Amino acid sequence: MYWFRSQDPPRSARSYVPTSTNHDSEVLMTDLVLSEIQNEIIRFEETREKRRQEALREARTPDYSWLMDWKVKSKKFLNFKESAEIETLCNKIRPCEWKEVILNWRGRITTVEFRDEIINEFRAAVYEVVNSRCRREISLIRETEEATQSTISSARSVTELSVRNLSFRSPSPKYQEPHEVV
Repeated sequence: MYWFRSQDPPRSARSYVPTSTNHDSEVLMTDLVLSEIQNEIIRFEETREKRRQEALREARTPDYSWLMDWKVKSKKFLNFKESAEIETLCNKIRPCEWKEVILNWRGRITTVEFRDEIINEFRAAVYEVVNSRCRREISLIRETEEATQSTISSARSVTELSVRNLSFRSPSPKYQEPHEVV
């Protein structure tokens, strides 16, 4: 992965709070995802800039992009809002779902045309995984409820059958109802 070679720390939006219950593995995965998205944006912007320069070279037109306002130039780095959004999305993911999210996101970003689509595709990948988890959990709850209902209904039917099959005998002659004692 590219993040091993990266010298810059990920631009995190969260504050550092030293506690003994700090979830290091979750923070690590969030930082890795932040750096992966950051590196993907840098690759995308560099590729787009190379294509633009080649087109200018072929058309033999001068490059006046250095005169552009810095606000108009493309952004290679995640801003604070984007970092915070990605970290919030990462908090919704369980450890067993990271592989699915990353593979899904990688498959989605092969055809992006704009910088913002990289983040949008990550958001879509996270929502897809979270929604599939919710659907699985709902189906498990329904199956459990159906199993409980079927065992209750089968218990009722067994009870009904056993009550129906009982034959009540007349009381034995030895048995007499108690008389009122006065």
